[in-house]
Amino acid sequence: MSNTEVLGVLALAHALIDSGWCQGYLARDRNRRKAYSLDSEARRWCLSGALHLAFNQGEWRDPFYEYQALIRWIVRLLPEQPSPLLSARLVAWNDAKGRRKQDVLALIETAAAEVGK
Repeated sequence: MSNTEVLGVLALAHALIDSGWCQGYLARDRNRRKAYSLDSEARRWCLSGALHLAFNQGEWRDPFYEYQALIRWIVRLLPEQPSPLLSARLVAWNDAKGRRKQDVLALIETAAAEVGK
């Protein structure tokens, strides 16, 4: 996964969350009901859901490996968390009490600034 591809995924995830952010599930529809991140009815995404949708807009040589690499890249910016599962760390951080949309956008911006360093 090139730096350009990573930046593209992060930019799309940022735009998705900026248009609508949620907690408690990967995505929510216009009525705030639970939705799958790739569902055409989704209007709000959590961090994990936005990354999943953004990543699925590209074509990858090894999707599983490249998606895991992307998630590892972002998780390393989070405070230490008890779960060994990378995606669970994203979800726990996104869903933490007091978390705000601005916090999630700032994390994505930090990740994008770190690309290529």
